[in-house]
Amino acid sequence: EVISLLAYIKRPDGSFYEGDTLHLLDAANQKLHKLGLTCEIATDCEFYIFKLDSDGVPTTVPIDRAGYLDCAPYDEGENVRRDIILNLEDMGIIPTASHHEEGPGQNEIDFMPTEPSSAAKNFLYFKSAVRNVCRLNGMYATFEPKPLENSAGSGLRITLTLRGIGDKPAAPALLDSFSEGVLSKANDITSVLYSTAESYVLLDELRAPAHDSERRGNASGIRVLNYADGRRGIEVNSADCMCNPFLAFALLLEAGLYGIEKKLK
Repeated sequence: EVISLLAYIKRPDGSFYEGDTLHLLDAANQKLHKLGLTCEIATDCEFYIFKLDSDGVPTTVPIDRAGYLDCAPYDEGENVRRDIILNLEDMGIIPTASHHEEGPGQNEIDFMPTEPSSAAKNFLYFKSAVRNVCRLNGMYATFEPKPLENSAGSGLRITLTLRGIGDKPAAPALLDSFSEGVLSKANDITSVLYSTAESYVLLDELRAPAHDSERRGNASGIRVLNYADGRRGIEVNSADCMCNPFLAFALLLEAGLYGIEKKLK
């Protein structure tokens, strides 16, 4: 059996350590609940799968030359993605979709929205499952933002879904202020969500966060979505899979809370 332990970090006197990102996320989520809001977070994560050489050393040779949404026989990651998903389901983590991405050997697996701490924990388990299952299949998986210079980079889409607690609808003014808080702190947040120097190469890609008006839509750093049932979705594209999910999600919630505190419009 394999045991995974995720624990809070406390000082000898029992108080929480300020650098404990798991606690920071819990604290931000509790603040949100006190305002009558609840948040669920979903992630869509991209990664590359490369071949190993004859000595078992990772290469930068992709396992296939397939493209976006290609299927077998062009998509040679189909079976390993299925193995990854089956392993995750055994752990109680339920993906919603998987497919071949734009780059050769590039894949994506998407997840159901869940409460913030569970979403962060599941993201860590997901990355571990990808690496281990690929290695067992004689392959090498990487979550680097830009492993191939002339191919699409790998990003992380984070979707926050906001609603009221229980059957109570969320006040539209609170949703507006939360959304504006995230937008107003976008530059600060991106400095953490883009956690390596290599991450910033993604900013110039058509399919990654872009700022000029001709490349908005799916390429926007942050999109705000209003659902018919009164929920609010905030889709954050300015992240990559190397970031700390506990810290990333905590910052997004705290940015929204800042917007509510300042009554931003």
